Amino acid sequence: MTANIAKFFRHAPAVSLEKYFLKFPSPVSEAVDWTDPPANISKPLIVAVDDLTEDDLAILNTNAERINEMTDEIGQDALLAVISPEDFSDFENLHNGHDRALYVYLRNQETFKRAEDIRFSDAYRKSRMWAGFLGPKETGVSEDPLDLELFKGKVSALSQASGKVKIEIFTRTKPYADGQELKLVQVMIYREGLPEIVRAVT
Repeated sequence: MTANIAKFFRHAPAVSLEKYFLKFPSPVSEAVDWTDPPANISKPLIVAVDDLTEDDLAILNTNAERINEMTDEIGQDALLAVISPEDFSDFENLHNGHDRALYVYLRNQETFKRAEDIRFSDAYRKSRMWAGFLGPKETGVSEDPLDLELFKGKVSALSQASGKVKIEIFTRTKPYADGQELKLVQVMIYREGLPEIVRAVT
């Protein structure tokens, strides 16, 4: 059992956990009767985790960690930035942060990934993990394929990277003072790392 999984099971509503296991089947879900009262669901799920294989445990832990990370204020703001207008009414009426994060996670993986990118940007922008670059002000961000290829080349040269570079550009809003919203253009750069060999004993 990991702390991530226990937190996920204890805070996500039972009805949403059932939807999760319908989409991501796991032997854990067989430990409960989903018609039982919600209060009786989390404990047997937590106990059943001890019987999972290493691979099943790793998948469940990764998913639980991703959902848990989106339940703080920064994560919830990030989810608000990506939720579609047609889904907003359902989204705002959900039980808690775990329910809202799980709603987006189950509905659209790409949308959830974009929310994760936004959270990462807002959480670490002023930390030591962040490298800032000052560019021209009041300048549009080009999405022309040729410009993007040139930009990829600059990124590779700057980071001395030999692997592939992927760039995603999207617009979003961010809550600001006095109820205002900032309109932002976010550019995410994914750089392939160096190959790594792991020795395994069989």
